[in-house]
Amino acid sequence: MSNEKQSILKTYEDEIMEIENKLTQLENYRFMEQTRASYDGALSTNIQKLRGMIKDLLKKIDKDLPSDSDKVADLF
Repeated sequence: MSNEKQSILKTYEDEIMEIENKLTQLENYRFMEQTRASYDGALSTNIQKLRGMIKDLLKKIDKDLPSDSDKVADLF
């Protein structure tokens, strides 16, 4: 992470956006039981993914680990 202290929302904006997108999909009934499209995934699978995303984000915040965008930026 950068030396300057950033807000959690800014630092982990990619992770938060992923969670927001998953919630929006569920809010819009984008799961297999509703759409009959297997690529939307079952409701239980989507909930498990969402739970994992939230746990991952909280772990990163708690342990002050780099965000996904920080990891990518370090590659270049």
